[in-house]
Amino acid sequence: MKLIFAYIKSFKNIRELEFMLSDEYDVSFERNKLSIRKTDVEEVKSFLYGGNLIKDMHIIVGRTGAGKTNLLQLIGMDFSERSFSENAGSYFLLYKCDGDDNQFAVEVYNMFIPQISRTLSAQLKGKKDTSKFGFWQFQYDFKRNELKGICPVEDGVEFGTAIVNTFDRNAFAQYPYHDVVEPAKENWLPRKVTPYSESYPAKIVNAAREYVEQMPADSIKRKASFVISRINWQHKLNVELPHDLLESEYWLFGERRLDGVVQSLSDIPYASPFTGRLQKGKSGGKTTPKVMFLHDLLTDYAIYLRKVASSVTLLSKQLPQYRPLHKLDDIDNPQVLPDDVKDLTLEKRLMWLGQYIDYHTDGMNGNKGLVWQECKEICDMIKILDQFEDQYFTPDQFIYPLVEIDENDKRFRDLFESMGQYHRDQYEIFPKEYLPYTLTYLSSGEFQFAKIWGALEEAIETKLAKGYKDGMPKEIKEMHLIVLMDEPETYMHPEYCREFIYRTVKILERRNPGLQLQLIVSTHSPFMLSDTISSQVTCVDYDDDGECIIYEPTEKPFFAANIFSIMADGFFLDYTIGEYARTFLTEKFAFLKGLADRYPNIKPEELEQVKKIRKVLPYIGDEMIRRVFERLLDYLAYA
Repeated sequence: MKLIFAYIKSFKNIRELEFMLSDEYDVSFERNKLSIRKTDVEEVKSFLYGGNLIKDMHIIVGRTGAGKTNLLQLIGMDFSERSFSENAGSYFLLYKCDGDDNQFAVEVYNMFIPQISRTLSAQLKGKKDTSKFGFWQFQYDFKRNELKGICPVEDGVEFGTAIVNTFDRNAFAQYPYHDVVEPAKENWLPRKVTPYSESYPAKIVNAAREYVEQMPADSIKRKASFVISRINWQHKLNVELPHDLLESEYWLFGERRLDGVVQSLSDIPYASPFTGRLQKGKSGGKTTPKVMFLHDLLTDYAIYLRKVASSVTLLSKQLPQYRPLHKLDDIDNPQVLPDDVKDLTLEKRLMWLGQYIDYHTDGMNGNKGLVWQECKEICDMIKILDQFEDQYFTPDQFIYPLVEIDENDKRFRDLFESMGQYHRDQYEIFPKEYLPYTLTYLSSGEFQFAKIWGALEEAIETKLAKGYKDGMPKEIKEMHLIVLMDEPETYMHPEYCREFIYRTVKILERRNPGLQLQLIVSTHSPFMLSDTISSQVTCVDYDDDGECIIYEPTEKPFFAANIFSIMADGFFLDYTIGEYARTFLTEKFAFLKGLADRYPNIKPEELEQVKKIRKVLPYIGDEMIRRVFERLLDYLAYA
């Protein structure tokens, strides 16, 4: 299926507007009548793009605040999101079904399409009309301009299509989605919200590795590494723990080194994250940087959870009801803190703290033991790190060059899978991820580049639940994907923006040559328009009241157009130079023109101004503007 049209009666700042999202059809909803007409653009697009994915791409451009993100949110949010008051609206989304040329489907939310309502009313025979909400199939008779064979999409019918909504979570001053939503109760197409930064680490790292491998052999970018640091969480909470407790149960190799307590590694008491710690002052074999790193990494989690535990105790005093406990060996009562239990392994201490937090928060937040589960997954990640060779560890970091990462290496597969299992608990102990990581030698723009490709790669491999069978979600394994991308060029260099569509197509086709994909992209980058034809672009703006308005595609072609022409025609720019420069030059031109009109009555101070303007000429970048000034100055000099 392809999304070809959206009619929005009301949603945020969008009122009674029609959005063409595929140029293969010309659709209208004038006077509440749905009309569909085929266009003749397919032949041109097939010649331009062949079989690649650009032919099914649509771009939305416009000023900030015009409504681009609102449109993508409307298309991409889960059905349950639509019930929240801030998302109230009325609209429908029209799809072209695969197979027959005249087969269509429409998702309707809180409004009537009369052609559908009348047909269903006759079938209901006095029963309540439910056509204000629903998912309907129909055939369209292009000769008679009629909808035929209208029927609801039955629960369990699978079109093999899903919508994936991708964006930069940090770009929102106010995040427009709810992190926890109820399962969908309507039989709409499945949706998945995928922020770029929350893509599976394996996808992001793999995209970054492919990027640096394209760099010259002597480029510093080829030194980029996947890095995990030993300290990530303990400083997130401004809670002070007893000094004696930290010294005896939560001590860190790193802090002892920094405090100058030891002269060499051999002076540090040996402690293994998984076999327990030895008494302070005893030695126990060779303390390697790897052992030190893993110990401190696990201790960092333990300190953080111990601080959380100090806070949740106060919250739980008003919640005396019973809370479920998970049976753990050697832990009799996780209702109390493990502070008085000596020689407890770090791993078991972490699990105990997770149980403690669950016990004191389940009644209020419904965690259902999730913090305990998170602690288990953290321990699993650290055990996987323990499998890597010592050479990749310092006492403070795990450092692995990107170019050396083998995606078939089971250790990395297990590590990335474990890192990607992140699920936010209701108490939000870990608000973003379990194990933070960085990619060195890459700029913010290059990291963003990797995140976007990672999100796309995850999208094309995703399996989205649609309906339930025996209490378990059914999965769509082969599907047509409609991928929404909200301003993916943020943080990118203009050259990356210029190559974005080309690179996207190559990456997606290499990953899955037979992929059926429709891309709907909002952007502020004029370069993206240069790779499309005008019918693939929707231009939006806002009126004096802040309401969204649509501009018809410009008559000037976009494909292979100069960037300055696109900026003026596609982005509603009155000028293609900076406003300060424009204002300055306009004033100086008016000044020179006035002198020319009343020559030779020129005052000395005005002549001084003329000399200063002449000195500015070499700094004017636009040749045409510079030539106009030169001619006017030459005229004054000649006169």
